Amino acid sequence: MKLFQLTIHELQVLLKNREVTSIDVTKSFLNRIKNVDKNINSYITVTEDYAMKQAVKADKKFKKGGDLPSLLGIPIAIKDLICIDGFFCCLLFYVEKKRGKCF
Repeated sequence: MKLFQLTIHELQVLLKNREVTSIDVTKSFLNRIKNVDKNINSYITVTEDYAMKQAVKADKKFKKGGDLPSLLGIPIAIKDLICIDGFFCCLLFYVEKKRGKCF
């Protein structure tokens, strides 16, 4: 099963039923990026370490159970024009080259 090809809903079911882990899902997406992005250059920054740390945290929450956010454990990509503290943002690069942080 290629996890990166599944819908969010399909991934949610698998994660909720603990048939796969967030780590499995995240690795699948990161491997897909590694295999394909060299040909299409769609990512400027891939935060592999950060993504894996978030996956570990998500898996711990799944183990605890309870009322969990519906997107927990689902990897996302964020356009580099949206500022996230600590990560490169193209918008700010053009707006204020020296600052490099979100306002």
